[in-house]
Amino acid sequence: MIELSMRPATDVEPSIIIAMHGLPHVVGLLNTPTVEDVARRSKHDSSRDFVAFGPDGQPAGLLLMDRIHSWLYEVSRILSVREGEGTGSSIMRWALRHIFDQNGAHRAFLEVHESNARARRLYESVGFLQEGTYRDGFRNPVNATFENLCPYGLLDSDYRAWIERQRPLV
Repeated sequence: MIELSMRPATDVEPSIIIAMHGLPHVVGLLNTPTVEDVARRSKHDSSRDFVAFGPDGQPAGLLLMDRIHSWLYEVSRILSVREGEGTGSSIMRWALRHIFDQNGAHRAFLEVHESNARARRLYESVGFLQEGTYRDGFRNPVNATFENLCPYGLLDSDYRAWIERQRPLV
């Protein structure tokens, strides 16, 4: 697992967040925010946004979450600067500790493109369950095609069971 330091997005230049959305493996999956969008999110009490930095001090990824209620969080965006290095897994594990251990939430949810197999494997590996399909739930900003979205949910009890499975047998 890669070691990251997570900093509030409000402490980071908005251009860094915007640039991450322009990465080749991200374009078409997420709408690119403007400077105004980043500033607007930072003013919402419900936003819980963080930038991940690697051991080299360089931006490694992004986590955007929303506290819908004290018991309910949406993981609205996780992205890694480089794919396949464990950054997304590290960010997700940090997010789950933040949601369930630090804030005592009961449920977390997210949506992912049906075609994004890598992200879906990550979410399922930490206990998220697919809860349906939103047919044509996303319009691709690059080519204007519609794509299915898959909603996923994770309860506190699912998270606790996943944590227990991670412990080595003594």
